[in-house]
Amino acid sequence: RSETALDWFRRAQISSRGEDANDSTVAAWSFARGNTGISFVDEAIKISQHPTKNSISESQAAFLEITGNRASRSLVLTSLAARFVVTTRSSKFRSAPSQSGVESPPQVILIDSLHSFSIPRLVSMVRSKLLLEMPHVQSEAVIDQEVEECLKRVHFVFLTDFTTTIASLEALRIKLRRMDLTANIVLWDGFLSVFADKTSKIEVIRQLVRLWHGTTTLIIVASHQKTLMLDKYATCQISFWRKDSESLLYLANVSGKEFAVQVGKAGILS
Repeated sequence: RSETALDWFRRAQISSRGEDANDSTVAAWSFARGNTGISFVDEAIKISQHPTKNSISESQAAFLEITGNRASRSLVLTSLAARFVVTTRSSKFRSAPSQSGVESPPQVILIDSLHSFSIPRLVSMVRSKLLLEMPHVQSEAVIDQEVEECLKRVHFVFLTDFTTTIASLEALRIKLRRMDLTANIVLWDGFLSVFADKTSKIEVIRQLVRLWHGTTTLIIVASHQKTLMLDKYATCQISFWRKDSESLLYLANVSGKEFAVQVGKAGILS
């Protein structure tokens, strides 16, 4: 069975209002429109949909900025990556054949400019999240297969110089445009941290905004402090930090609203 892009979009909109998704592409759109399961990220996405100077259209995903120290930023982005691939895994919808006609499943692109991401940590989060969602599965082989299927859709990109960054963002834009019937996510830690001059930073932002405007992609960039040059593009900003060095409690601030969240093996829990 095939369907038009309009039919798919209408199904995705139903899912984004909280109803059950029936295939991975609709689940991906629901995630990108504010059903990540991480309370403060969902709040930021929903704020992005309000009519403001930087609000997004119904067919567009959000462009968020997270500030905090390296460990805190990495925790949020890795948690989001794990949740996304587990939520959109194909086995979850095998009982109901996909109606979207989309061959490429939803993808996660982790852009790392500071070597902040830990692959073992991501694997651990994916496995822990799967165990929470599949409590009756006793076979380690089945869990291993699910972990592998999820991790195949996570792509690490290391960008540390201007020329490679511009070329990579353009190649990524072209690739994601071919997948425009599904939502994907781009998570970038150390955003603009390796570029010293203002001209390079402006060009990188311009290229990233082209990618955002030309695709159905949730973009979340993270850095130590707010990027003033992003003010005209970012749909919402998030501050995230650990309450104290001995605690597993983290705090987030979104437009003056504070959230307290716990962290477990599966990453951020709420």
